[in-house]
Amino acid sequence: MRIFLRDGPARVAAVLLLGLAPGLAGCSHVDRAVATSPVPDDFHLRHPVALTNARQTLDIFIVGSSAKLDYRQQRDLEAFAADYRLNGQGRIRALVPRGAVDPQAAETTLDAVRRALAAASVRGE
Repeated sequence: MRIFLRDGPARVAAVLLLGLAPGLAGCSHVDRAVATSPVPDDFHLRHPVALTNARQTLDIFIVGSSAKLDYRQQRDLEAFAADYRLNGQGRIRALVPRGAVDPQAAETTLDAVRRALAAASVRGE
C-alpha cells in the first residue's frame, strides 16, 4: 500500500515528523544502570540461610485461684508440646519466678503446666 502526499501542509508535516523522529527518540533518558553493592566479605551475609537448633520459649501467666490454665494458654501449651514431640530433644525447663507476689500461685501454675504437658504425652524423667 502506497501513500502519495501531494505538495502542501500534509506533506510538510510528514517530512517534519519523519525527520524529527530519530532526533526526538534520542532525547529520551532511561537510566538503565542498576546500582549493585560489592560482594560482602562475611559469609554470613553472602549465605544468610542458617539452620540452627534453637531454644523455644513459651510464657505462661500465673493462674488465679482456679488452678487451671485459661483457654488460650492451654492451646499454646498443647501446640508447644506437639512441636516438642515432633522436633524437640532434651529437657523442658520451667522457670518459676522467685520472690513473686504470690509464691503459692506460681507453684500452682507450675503444677498446671506439668499436668498439661503430661496430658499432651510429654513426659518428664
